[in-house]
Amino acid sequence: MTESVSPHGDNRPPQPFPPTQPGPPGQYQWVPVAPPRTTNVLAVVAFVLSLVLPILPFVTVPMAHVARKQIREREEGGDAFAVIALVLAYPLFCALMLALTFIVGRIIPLPFMAMGAPDVVLVAVWVVATVGLLAAEIWLWVRWVKRLRPDADR
Repeated sequence: MTESVSPHGDNRPPQPFPPTQPGPPGQYQWVPVAPPRTTNVLAVVAFVLSLVLPILPFVTVPMAHVARKQIREREEGGDAFAVIALVLAYPLFCALMLALTFIVGRIIPLPFMAMGAPDVVLVAVWVVATVGLLAAEIWLWVRWVKRLRPDADR
């Protein structure tokens, strides 16, 4: 039966990690290494969707925000994937929201047109409807994103 001998020449029991004290001169010192970080799968999926299907920012943007929250909570890797997905998806998301706002804002004045209202009134109603809808969309979106970030100011 052989006894295990530590690198220092004494009969210490084996340790899960080698000691971190400096060893004798001329010998290599083993230092424990942290396990590799895993990459968040949701961040990678959001990144791929933002490249492959850029027409779906309504899916990509929330997915990337959730991925960033998971990365912070679980201390995972992949934050760059989520950020790139957001950078690629947000401009299209904003463009689609603006288009939706302008379309709905154009529909709201139709009853006023049927009544024969002057053009100034129609333009004013359209501007108020468009700005109000856009403000409501932004307010709802900010509330949703703040719910994902517990450290955000409320």
